[in-house]
Amino acid sequence: MRPPRIIKPYVISFARQVVRSIDIELGYIPCAPLDRLSDGDCFPTIEARVSSHGGQAVIGWAIWERAKVLIEAEFHSVWQSPDGVLHDIVPRTEPIPRILFLRDPHRRYQGRQVNNIRKPLAHDKDVKEFVRIFDTAHRLWNEGELAEYHGQVDLMKHPKILAIEREKEAICMKIEQRYGPWQFEDAVASTSL
Repeated sequence: MRPPRIIKPYVISFARQVVRSIDIELGYIPCAPLDRLSDGDCFPTIEARVSSHGGQAVIGWAIWERAKVLIEAEFHSVWQSPDGVLHDIVPRTEPIPRILFLRDPHRRYQGRQVNNIRKPLAHDKDVKEFVRIFDTAHRLWNEGELAEYHGQVDLMKHPKILAIEREKEAICMKIEQRYGPWQFEDAVASTSL
């Protein structure tokens, strides 16, 4: 998955559905991950940056797509520096030059995971099944004592989660066989993103 290369009408329509508004603030933000190690969780990373350098946290959604297959919004926070410029400073496993960020003035971070919002772009039963499985996984990962938990989880103690994680693997492999590898495709190789 990568940020959409161009903000086309279907991306704008999806963004309006995510924040449930006609008026949206959607744009590319440069990625400049912090040098220090981080667990990749944007909310404490941004909170720490605001404490040390001023500015403020801006809540919204990072928009990702698998071209012609799936578009997805990930609940996210970025840092607005004291001069008003937005920066994505959260380290990722794969470096990317920029993200597509949708500001969401209605949301607040409350210490709990928020499910990604996914929409199939392909008329494909497996892509629809991918969305269903990932929604089910999110629900299971956030039930009971796991709802407020942050950290490693012993999956052997959670057989339903172990089963859905296996389903996730299987559906991802099916999608990969049909559409090619899941990767940041051109995001790493191209600075024109």
